[in-house]
Amino acid sequence: MHARRHPYFAYGSNLCIRQMARRCPDATDPRPAVLSDHDWLINERGVATVEPFAGNQVHGVLWQLSDHDLATLDSAEGVPVRYQRDELTVHTDDGPAPAWVYIDQRVTPGPPRPGYLPKIIDGAVHHGLPQRWIDYLRRWDPARWPRPASARSASEPGPQSLSELLSAPGVLETSRLRSRFGFLAIHGGGLEEMTDVVAERAAGPPARRCI
Repeated sequence: MHARRHPYFAYGSNLCIRQMARRCPDATDPRPAVLSDHDWLINERGVATVEPFAGNQVHGVLWQLSDHDLATLDSAEGVPVRYQRDELTVHTDDGPAPAWVYIDQRVTPGPPRPGYLPKIIDGAVHHGLPQRWIDYLRRWDPARWPRPASARSASEPGPQSLSELLSAPGVLETSRLRSRFGFLAIHGGGLEEMTDVVAERAAGPPARRCI
């Protein structure tokens, strides 16, 4: 009789094979998967989570876990205080499949914890997730976030949230957000379709627009 396996969708630091080898040594058969109609973000705790958002996709990996590994992961993820474990549908090359997804209900964006984002990116690269998704993950590095045109020294950090960006002198929000995390698209191209935000820098002629 085969031991029961639990499908688990990883989208954060559990993309890292070294971390999964420590936490869930019986985990097998990782394969790329997509969670539809959700947004991905780093929240105020500095960790990844997802929340429902029609039309968006979250890329990750579908693992198969043993009973023991699932219990260990529940403990590591702080269920039910830090994360909740919900059963959702993800899609692989083989079609739709139910999977456990760990979700933190705190969805205020924030900077990642030190060393956290590189684990996610390394795992995404290892598992062959789309380059466009990897580029999106890299935009969560605060060093890449938008900087107001007003005088900031090179050593000062960029804004840590959309509200901080839009509250900077000379920066106005001139159209509505489709995704509250679309502010990442303001800095650099390639993600424009994820947001309808345009930040207009009106401090001094000529007016500048950053998209």
